[in-house]
Amino acid sequence: MIERWMAAALALAGVAGISPARAEDTATLNCVSEALDPAVAKKLSQGLGAVVTGDEDVGTEADYAALGEAAGLCGDHHDWSDEATNKAILFVVADLGIQGTLPLMKEAGIDPDAAISTMAGLPDSDLAMIVGKSESDEIGEMVLAAAVKAGLPVETERQQTLIGVLASYVAQKADALRVFSAQ
Repeated sequence: MIERWMAAALALAGVAGISPARAEDTATLNCVSEALDPAVAKKLSQGLGAVVTGDEDVGTEADYAALGEAAGLCGDHHDWSDEATNKAILFVVADLGIQGTLPLMKEAGIDPDAAISTMAGLPDSDLAMIVGKSESDEIGEMVLAAAVKAGLPVETERQQTLIGVLASYVAQKADALRVFSAQ
């Protein structure tokens, strides 16, 4: 079970590259979200959230082309490197994934704000480990232990899966921001 959600969510993740992040980089990265057509963003968010159900429809080629185009426009405007532009795309994908899981978490009886706070509060080394390993019982146990410690419900497989997917997206977003900031 742990391997299923980790494999699904972290299939979207890149290799960890940890360096200090700057707050102004988040504002710069938001350029991509702002340039992306809201209908495409909504579709991607819903699809990325649906990873939890095993739905493989996380967006069409055209959706990702639109995301790439938005990132390219921002990259040109801000003079980003190709690597920075790629990390900007991963940052937005992770953010859309987080947004897509929020309504599902509410439905499962999980406080989304508490879950995000818990996962974002993991040490950088743990977040890097989540990004670096797509299938690991050790990571699944670490994430669930953090959830239990925070008082998040983990009684059902769906709750565990949602928390695991959220942790994956939070880790990917943090990693993308760190690598972007190092550019």
